Amino acid sequence: MLLDIAVARAVARAKLLERAVHDSGPWEIEINGMRFPAVKVKSDVRVLFLTHIPQMCFVTAPEFAQLYCRGELVGSRQIITPLEGSYSIQWALSVDEPSPISV
Repeated sequence: MLLDIAVARAVARAKLLERAVHDSGPWEIEINGMRFPAVKVKSDVRVLFLTHIPQMCFVTAPEFAQLYCRGELVGSRQIITPLEGSYSIQWALSVDEPSPISV
């Protein structure tokens, strides 16, 4: 059973990476129900999505960011953000395990 789960996760990551490499989007990152355009940057080893979150004051800090392609939810990751002020998000996809989101 554990092998089935590990294989399913690996296949899902591979499909997302393939889409990130080949789909021109539009790509967006959503925080607390608000979507922001994401710029896609490809290198030889990864795809990086960058977005800037303008200064906003949240009652509670966002806990998750969601990645959308053409309006379809394709990924979600836990994040730690400031309650106030603007910040940028860097969402990296590579063949390796997913890295934490940089804020």
